[in-house]
Amino acid sequence: MLVDSLDMKLAQATNRRRFLAEAAIGSGALIAAPALAQSIVDLHLPGGPSERPMTSAFPGKGNMILQRI
Repeated sequence: MLVDSLDMKLAQATNRRRFLAEAAIGSGALIAAPALAQSIVDLHLPGGPSERPMTSAFPGKGNMILQRI
């Protein structure tokens, strides 16, 4: 009898609707990760400012480090 009640509780906790909701949230987080990526890169250069901004202002290219401002 105890096993049957535990099985029922487990089935209720891991139902299909809850699984799909959690999977959607997880997928959304993975898709949003590049959009939330850091827009400044630290190049660890000696003797000066080593942080450079990233830009996507050049069509046909990916994100690039902007060297001159």
